[in-house]
Amino acid sequence: MGPTALKACAITVNLLFYVFGGDKLWDASKFTAVDDRVRGGSSESFLVPVDGGRSVTFQGTLDTKTLGGAGFASQRTEVINDQGKPLNLTGAASLRLTVKVPDAIDQPPLAAGNAGPGGDQGVEPEGGKYYAINLHDDPAAAQPEGRRNSSVEFKYVFQVPTHSEDIKGSGYSGATRGRRPVSSAGALLVIDAPLHDFKPYYRGRPLGQPTPNDPSGADTTSAITQMPPGSDSNAQVTFKDTTSAADPPQLRLDQIYTVDFMMASYFDRQSGPFALQIVSVAAVATPDDRRPPVHSMCAIF
Repeated sequence: MGPTALKACAITVNLLFYVFGGDKLWDASKFTAVDDRVRGGSSESFLVPVDGGRSVTFQGTLDTKTLGGAGFASQRTEVINDQGKPLNLTGAASLRLTVKVPDAIDQPPLAAGNAGPGGDQGVEPEGGKYYAINLHDDPAAAQPEGRRNSSVEFKYVFQVPTHSEDIKGSGYSGATRGRRPVSSAGALLVIDAPLHDFKPYYRGRPLGQPTPNDPSGADTTSAITQMPPGSDSNAQVTFKDTTSAADPPQLRLDQIYTVDFMMASYFDRQSGPFALQIVSVAAVATPDDRRPPVHSMCAIF
């Protein structure tokens, strides 16, 4: 894959507060694994502190063989603030994620056994793996062994290049930086995820309009069709939406009970070991010009 053209990040932002990282250290002990093992799968995930908690690595193995093409691995936190109260995103327009994209020679370490059965390295989409951040506004009761009652989650999907070389090329608008040798420090990728683009899903299936970056090829009709990329029409999987596509659930910004970082198969489009170093997640206000926020990505070297 050739380099991806990315603009330089703006210096000034309408930052409201950090949800994770930034002005406080990450506490990985507050996250728990919610993987497809609760449904008989074999995927697993970990959240590993980096540099004393200044960032974390969301890593693990996504297995799609056990469940016949399906699979997910996620890390969830149910304690959002020190008082244990739900996160209130009222007044925010976007969540701004800052992640580190490693150089090819500086890949973050993976957990033992991450290569999967038989050393299988899995499948990676062109352009890098897809990750998701999920918000839950329902305090669904926890069940034994990490199980939870199924509830609607609001999902935002984003794609991250595998190596910083993929964004440190001639396409980078920073010009001269793209022509010098790549350093071992990697690159920081800033992703703005508009809150109005967090779309409702139930057990991995979109309720009405899917998130704009969903790679599964989901249709938006009331009988939603998802088809694996590269498959013919006979391979499609169709299921009935549980709500009206014209009246999907709306995210209640004033009561966010849980936040997940997720890796999912999107019908066997991706699998195998994964690792994403997350520096921070921040709540960002509406732009000064009052335009609706849009998905955007930029790079910091």
